[in-house]
Amino acid sequence: MSSDPTMPPAHGKSTWWCFIGLLVAQFIAVLDVQIVTSSLEMIQAGVGASVDEISWVQTSYLIAETLSIPLVGSLTRRLGLRTLFGIACGAFVLFSLAVGTAQSLPMLIVARALQGCAGGVMLPMAFTYGFTAFPEALKPRISLILALFSVSAPAIGPVLGGYISDAAGWRWLFFVNVMPGLLAILAVTRSISATEGRVSPAPPLDWGSLVALSACLASIQFALEEGQRRNWTEDGWICALMVLGAVGLLAFVRRSMVAKDPLIDLRPLLAHAFRTGWLLVTVSGVSIFGGSYLLPLFLANVRGYSPIQVGETLMVSGVSMIIAGLVLMPRLSRVDPRLLMGGGFAMAGYAFWLGQAATAQWDFWEFATMQILRGIGLIVAVTTTQSLTMKGVDAGQVSSATSLLYLARNLGGAFGVALLSSELVVASHQAYADLSASYRVVAGPHAAPGDNAVPIAALNDAALVLGFNRCFALTALYCWGAAILAFTLRGRIAAAAPDRS
Repeated sequence: MSSDPTMPPAHGKSTWWCFIGLLVAQFIAVLDVQIVTSSLEMIQAGVGASVDEISWVQTSYLIAETLSIPLVGSLTRRLGLRTLFGIACGAFVLFSLAVGTAQSLPMLIVARALQGCAGGVMLPMAFTYGFTAFPEALKPRISLILALFSVSAPAIGPVLGGYISDAAGWRWLFFVNVMPGLLAILAVTRSISATEGRVSPAPPLDWGSLVALSACLASIQFALEEGQRRNWTEDGWICALMVLGAVGLLAFVRRSMVAKDPLIDLRPLLAHAFRTGWLLVTVSGVSIFGGSYLLPLFLANVRGYSPIQVGETLMVSGVSMIIAGLVLMPRLSRVDPRLLMGGGFAMAGYAFWLGQAATAQWDFWEFATMQILRGIGLIVAVTTTQSLTMKGVDAGQVSSATSLLYLARNLGGAFGVALLSSELVVASHQAYADLSASYRVVAGPHAAPGDNAVPIAALNDAALVLGFNRCFALTALYCWGAAILAFTLRGRIAAAAPDRS
């Protein structure tokens, strides 16, 4: 019997049904972040919010989701997997209805935050269950399934959101969670017993770690979300939050080292393979969420695409991930995992590097090449990184390791979006200054021939494209840095690589 008290080693039909239910819940939790990105203007008009206020539709969800992830292991030991999942998924469905029926911005933000809390609890459950309930021989396949669901959701979200909001209105972006959520509850609760995962007596909750980690995560997440709008270090509130985040992190690490039953066991980070994989997951968050941030912005602001057109263009990445995962990955089972990780991140980096040459004339097919390479590279890199990272983790530490990985991915994504958002503004302003020094700027739409004059609107558009070029190049450098990091695992692969037989 497995030494992990939170999950059983059984493997059969009921295990698969439970896993499928948990996967569906994970998918809608991840999807709910991206499904609104192509319809924010419609939501803004629906609740009468300003441009700055509407960003809290995303910010409130992400902060609440990040805060609830560390609680999953401790709550599972107290309530059991079936009960906890039923409560979390039921709450997610309920608050999805509340968001969809909200009549004001405050009501929308509160419901969205509560929805994020429930989503954060559901998020790591499929990963933990998959790596504890199935035999070792199936774990490469389980890792691939998990990667397909978690990586494809951000790519599918914008196109799905565009179609739904255009066909039925923005409120149905949240109503669509109801049926999958109810089916997931049915699949999980009918597949496992009420005592599954419950420990009696459960160890006391480490309140010191909870308070310190909550202060750390909430402060950092808020600072990353609001930093660009508040000019970063020029704003005293942002500086205070960053200091609070650093203090909270130090207090959490200190507390986790001395607590008998810490909220999250940090010992997996002592292993080189897990620590390297944890860093790679952080960078993959930058690539996944950074790409999902840059591309829709470029298509909407430079090309003038509608939400549906944006979604259709981004869908290429999701389709390429699914095809590569199902067709390519099984044929790479005997390749050194280090080469797969390094090669995958290098390919994703090359895809973003193509974007540094993007122009205002780029259309669907130019972006399709970029999207295909990004999708294939990410699915190969992420699937292999997950398998390699979890291979050496003791069964009793899987829940803590999963929380660490999901926190890394979320914070990596938040950091990537904040960095790229700031860089886009700085690079665009710098490009405008450089271009205006070479041309005479005129206010009208037309300039007299031969006088080296350029309309201000055309100059703004050119500067924005150059800003996007720089951001694409920066994301490529992050991916290539991850590729280099993957090769530091030389000599440790034999001990940590998953059994791919």
